Amino acid sequence: MFPLCGVASEGGLSNYIPGFYGDLALAVEPPKGLSMRNDLYHYSADASASVRSGLVQANVDVDLIFNFLTFLYKPGIDVLGSQVAFGLTLPVGNTDIDANVQVGPLSFGASDDRTGFGDVTLATTFYWNRGKLNFAWANYLVVPTGKYDDNDLANIGLNYYTIETDLMATYFDTEKGQDYSIVVGYGYNTENHDTDYQSGDE
Repeated sequence: MFPLCGVASEGGLSNYIPGFYGDLALAVEPPKGLSMRNDLYHYSADASASVRSGLVQANVDVDLIFNFLTFLYKPGIDVLGSQVAFGLTLPVGNTDIDANVQVGPLSFGASDDRTGFGDVTLATTFYWNRGKLNFAWANYLVVPTGKYDDNDLANIGLNYYTIETDLMATYFDTEKGQDYSIVVGYGYNTENHDTDYQSGDE
């Protein structure tokens, strides 16, 4: 029998947001120049057990509300037959957590909430167009700019970098009103040096 090792996301959260890429015409390149989009994200969950900020928690209730403001600039530069665009995402939000915290043999109820600026994301995306077929290759770097303290129950930032690459494809027929999109990606998380924990890859 071989030993197996499973590494979860610290605190049950990560820089990957499920459903965040589910846009209309996902791989279609944006217009030349500066464009902007705004996404409001709400996440609510509970768990019987979790490890967050180095503490064992039971009966955890988490509620997140974040607003993601993204700026995308496409200068009109051709790279390897593609159009390149550069992105910057600025998040601001609130984290609210209620939990029973276990410290050694002691257990006590605790709650905490934080509001502020989160971890900034930088992006470089390459777009290819072949008629109704569109392809994109996106590369993201999430920088731990949000406030983090391993003594706090709730934090705005995650205190580690994430490097992610995504391949996207879209069949987009404006005459028939058809859009079929798919994206596959891989994200690597660095270690949280305050807790000595490294979340698994995604």
